[in-house]
Amino acid sequence: MPVLQAAGREGNGYTWEGIARLLVAEHLSHAADQLEYDSESGMLAVYSSNRGALEALGVLMRDLYRSPARLGALMTSVDPDFFDD
Repeated sequence: MPVLQAAGREGNGYTWEGIARLLVAEHLSHAADQLEYDSESGMLAVYSSNRGALEALGVLMRDLYRSPARLGALMTSVDPDFFDD
């Protein structure tokens, strides 16, 4: 994704995990301890027995993906060392 590359990110599973963690911290902090991450370089994986939290995160991720301007703004607001990619 060009917006991720412009921010110096790989755009791999670890990048998307970092984005997911940011969204959870900002919008779903009440469910943060119920989500488990197991991403790889080629995929984002989030597990939980709380289906509502997963669905809410899915909506947040979808909406961010569909808005390159919002995604770009998020990427420039975060310390680059936050990401593991």
